[in-house]
Amino acid sequence: MKEKRIKLKNFNKIIVVGFSCSGKSTLTTLLSKQLNLPKIELDSINWKPNWTLSSDEEFMEKLVNFLEENRE
Repeated sequence: MKEKRIKLKNFNKIIVVGFSCSGKSTLTTLLSKQLNLPKIELDSINWKPNWTLSSDEEFMEKLVNFLEENRE
């Protein structure tokens, strides 16, 4: 596959959406490294050990904390 370079200006957040196993995490990791942007995978804040689902409050707290820590 031919590598394509895209110049992005004035972006500090990118949302990647797709089906399960479609390469979202791979794409997100590459974008994060290339653009020097922080990344978060929603599964990492939605699931606790042993596939226990976080409550809505826990999820939102983790998400808001991440966003506040990475605010520009």
